[in-house]
Amino acid sequence: MITICLICLVLYLIFRPKESLEKRFDKLGDVEGMAYEDIRRKLGEPNSMSRIGSDKVLCTWSRLGFSISLLFDDHTDRCIRVERRAKTF
Repeated sequence: MITICLICLVLYLIFRPKESLEKRFDKLGDVEGMAYEDIRRKLGEPNSMSRIGSDKVLCTWSRLGFSISLLFDDHTDRCIRVERRAKTF
């Protein structure tokens, strides 16, 4: 019986669902003014990065069920604002 419990615990620890992108983003709090590197450390690499004009970069993170786009100043690498936040299905 103890062996079965230990096997179940190990399997749970290996295959447990990771924290959702939305929860990780919410834990960041107010991202305006936050450095790109600090956000990237918490959310992982963005799925896409698009240059807007000569001084802005739009970074988008998306996973099943949630997408977030943040606008960054290319010179300071600081977040200017949340451009889009959406639940996806």
